[in-house]
Amino acid sequence: MKSLAVIAENNRFYTEHSFQEMPDHLYDYSKSKDDELSEEKLSSLTNSHMRTPYLTREKIIEDVEVLHVTLKHMYALYEYMGGDEAFEKAKEGVINSVYIRDEESELSSKQFIDLLKEHYGFVIDNHFHLDYTPINESEHILYFSERVQFHENAHGEYILAGNDRIQLFEINGDDDIKYYLKYSLDDDGNIVSIPAIFSNPLSIEEREWEITLKQEDSLHTEMITLEPMPKEIPRHQFGNAFAITEKDGVPWLQLRSMFVYEGADYDYYDMINTATLLKEEPYFVLDLRGNEGGSMILVDRWVDELFGQRVNWSSQSIHLFSNTSKAFIKDTIDFYQSRTGISTQTFEDDFTDLFRINSIENFEIPQWEIDSNSQKKIYDNQTHIFILVDNNTASAAEHLVAKLKLANNTTVLGVNTRGAIISGNSLMWRLPNTQVDMFTPTFFNYNPDLLHKELVGIQPDLWITATRVESRLLSFIKQNTESH
Repeated sequence: MKSLAVIAENNRFYTEHSFQEMPDHLYDYSKSKDDELSEEKLSSLTNSHMRTPYLTREKIIEDVEVLHVTLKHMYALYEYMGGDEAFEKAKEGVINSVYIRDEESELSSKQFIDLLKEHYGFVIDNHFHLDYTPINESEHILYFSERVQFHENAHGEYILAGNDRIQLFEINGDDDIKYYLKYSLDDDGNIVSIPAIFSNPLSIEEREWEITLKQEDSLHTEMITLEPMPKEIPRHQFGNAFAITEKDGVPWLQLRSMFVYEGADYDYYDMINTATLLKEEPYFVLDLRGNEGGSMILVDRWVDELFGQRVNWSSQSIHLFSNTSKAFIKDTIDFYQSRTGISTQTFEDDFTDLFRINSIENFEIPQWEIDSNSQKKIYDNQTHIFILVDNNTASAAEHLVAKLKLANNTTVLGVNTRGAIISGNSLMWRLPNTQVDMFTPTFFNYNPDLLHKELVGIQPDLWITATRVESRLLSFIKQNTESH
């Protein structure tokens, strides 16, 4: 699997960083001119105060003012996303848009939400939700074609699969052909390069590529059309949320969530124990397709158990504690348990750190807790880990993927993950008049190597349609192990 190791190594993206004690990307509350909302006002923002929405001009403007002060005192990425300048501009933009409307007319809830998304569109954070959805969503797509596939030889030449006399000469008139290719697996499990580009949406014209092939001294040109690569497995193919099994003799761990739900016949310790069972295997598959996240503490404990040591990227783990966020802890936990069914074990056995704020009784001003992490890689991993991802692999599951990429002998296959990686510990609250639901992150994962992957995702080492990656990987493993 030497060529696979080279591919994976070229797709690593971590570097060592040094950090200031009080970074520029954190808000300095000692200089703030705004106070937090009163305890009475904060209680009106909790879910227990549900009431009929009021969408008059006066009530909307009141909510916009409340939104600004609340975000300022609980959103951990407030300064990173632009601070007072950006958020005050957004607030004034919404208020001005409301003022130019007829005084007696009411906005609909959807119109108000759209207005907020328009003016707060600078917030690039998949955990920051308005009305249960992010303000922005990823538009990055892999456009590809498997009509022609190529094998790279020892001289760095790309030879047409099925005819070793034909060489790829140019793409779109450019002889720097590596730019236009991505690694993949074919149906037989061979590593191939396919014409592809990972980008924002492209027009039909931009997806028409000219491929020039060379055979001896003659050139032949043909056109191919790139198509969007399907990004996720269908729900009906999910199977069990948690399963450790074998497929064609290959150890296979399927994790569709990093949470345990009430009524499950397993718990968090069963999930952690899979690392003990698998770390002695020569290889295994970790299937994280459809895994939208969950407990980061589970991720850390599973990785610790797998490698017998802590694995870290160079980063700062930053928590923001305030009276504002403390007011919403109970409502958030009630929501997770009653609406989503997350198990009580999550909270009773400390598989969440939402409770850590309760150790501080009262805050004169919001406080930062900053843990700096030095880079810790694994160089002696003997178990090859094949990690399957799709565009629904998100949050804590992405953290798991990113951490495993700090170890040797790991390969990521599928499509790009969702890109929900720079924040977490979102708390739920509600604007008092319009009743718009908010989820606001109080945790900032400041990792300079991952910041630009928000809404973009982690790119796999081998790009393969989510519904085909399983069969192709099994063919690859069979081909590379049956002779040993």
